[in-house]
Amino acid sequence: MNAHRWNAVLLYGCVSLIGILSLGKGEIMFIAERLPLKGDRTLSDVPWPMPEKWSRDNDTFTVLPSSLKFDSNTECDIIDDAIRRYRDVIGLFKHDASADDSDITKVEISLGKGTCDEFPYLDMDETYTLVTEMDKVVISCKTVWGALRGLETFSQLLFEESGKVWMRNWNISDKPRFSHRGFMIDTSRHYLPLSIIKKHLDAMAWSKMNVLHWHIVDAQSFPFVSTTFPELSDKGSFTPRHVYKPEDVAEVIGHARLRGIRVIPEFDTPGHTHSWGKGKPELLTPCWNDGEPMRAKYGVYNKAENFDPTKETTFTFLQQLMSEVKDVFKDEFIHAGMDEAHYMCWQSSPNITEFMEEKGFNGSYAKLEEYYVSRALDVIGGTGKNVIMWQDPIDNGVTVNKSAIVEVWKNKRSNIDCAQNSVDMWQEFASHVAKSGNRMIISSCWYLNYLCYGEDWRRFYACDPHSFTEKQSEKDLVVGGEACLWGEFVDGTNFLQRSWPRAAAAAERLWSPSHVTDANTAAFRLDAHRCRLLRRGVPAQPVLPGYCGDYDYGFEPETPSTSEPCGTNGADTDSVRFAVTTKVLIVLLSLLIATIP
Repeated sequence: MNAHRWNAVLLYGCVSLIGILSLGKGEIMFIAERLPLKGDRTLSDVPWPMPEKWSRDNDTFTVLPSSLKFDSNTECDIIDDAIRRYRDVIGLFKHDASADDSDITKVEISLGKGTCDEFPYLDMDETYTLVTEMDKVVISCKTVWGALRGLETFSQLLFEESGKVWMRNWNISDKPRFSHRGFMIDTSRHYLPLSIIKKHLDAMAWSKMNVLHWHIVDAQSFPFVSTTFPELSDKGSFTPRHVYKPEDVAEVIGHARLRGIRVIPEFDTPGHTHSWGKGKPELLTPCWNDGEPMRAKYGVYNKAENFDPTKETTFTFLQQLMSEVKDVFKDEFIHAGMDEAHYMCWQSSPNITEFMEEKGFNGSYAKLEEYYVSRALDVIGGTGKNVIMWQDPIDNGVTVNKSAIVEVWKNKRSNIDCAQNSVDMWQEFASHVAKSGNRMIISSCWYLNYLCYGEDWRRFYACDPHSFTEKQSEKDLVVGGEACLWGEFVDGTNFLQRSWPRAAAAAERLWSPSHVTDANTAAFRLDAHRCRLLRRGVPAQPVLPGYCGDYDYGFEPETPSTSEPCGTNGADTDSVRFAVTTKVLIVLLSLLIATIP
């Protein structure tokens, strides 16, 4: 092809491109190495987690956040506070507040029961429907908890374009797959400020998670201030400032309640109790090693810190403490821990040996553990609370009361194995617990404290809590799952960054239907959700290369404009859309024409 014909072809192509783009039909696809990912194109307003059933068409409606009205048929502080919060969230969209026209003018919240529950609870009804009707959006639900989930979805359906806020024509019917969708925080290894915990609760609500499992004390520190036993925190906390007073706990619970999140405390015994012994040394078993007292050392506390189950005063103490805890924490459950009760301490104690002989345990430390577990669970049950516990006693052959929910946390695949083809191997543990007949929470595959370079959220996204069995009766035992972030190397400086948006991968698997499994399709939606979290003040870490527009960390949002919306590196999903103006192309075309002889 000679130069004249080649230039003519280029000229024809540029003219065609100008025509396509001028009609608003075209886009330029950015193709980097390994991008775009495989999967159907998704729009930036598809919510996270994915709803159970949904449909939409391409009809669009304008929304003016500054004049949008919210109406509810129920008087409830939870609804009132949610409306206030979501006004603020929607107000973050860049728009011309002086505009006087809007297609959608009202959000109508219709509660079937018309009642206001006091606190969220296991198996609460979180179902809702959301439809666009003429000039309004209608959210219908049976409870305030469904209203909260519907409002969050509505906030994610809005998008910015041409200096306005828009919404497509949606019809959504949604409910969670699992009733328990939790996140475990650890405030013993490092103290977490209240501001961090509350911002974390915000992110949980924005991802439709509904349980804060608060591992509030452990071997390293005892920050919970007990009014019954103040010496526990006086001597067991890092400093007098590193504590959670009753009013602090109440503030966390109140913040969580308004977002439909339960707060379940964990007081882990008989192991992990070194800090307890600083204030109440008589609680711990005197351990021996080669004729010398065994002392707890940094990093290996567990081997020298078991409660002493031979003393009646141990259970009297537990009864008094749990009676206080049940009044402070409002949820129906207390997590009793029960993991990693190392037998070597008990084995070294002459008092323990004598006690076991008196009880006829025949040298079985599993029977000693069962004795402790049974009595401790009876103490908690006596307060009117139900129990959650780690799987360890069942692994050791201990018979556990069927009313207890067992949390499965072990995984035969090393959490530091970052090979892309490695698979989780927790299923046999869940299968073993299922044979006991106890209900279960799965957390084995969602340990966020272990890091792998790159898109490690994909491993979390691949986990299905039902994958351990084909029997429906065993699947029915699973009430849900939890993401866990242990605090050995996490404090207020990096807690939110390490948690989000990685925890959102678990959130979608626990909310969305079981068939929603395609990580390639989810990748850009998750990236958009990360940008959404940034816009709302959560310093969530990146998912893919790119940027979040004006909401990148450290940027001050610009005044309303037509700049790219949050998440253009993929938040518009399976490609990066570059807005190329006709004027720029005309300039390029002129330069090309100038080169033609």
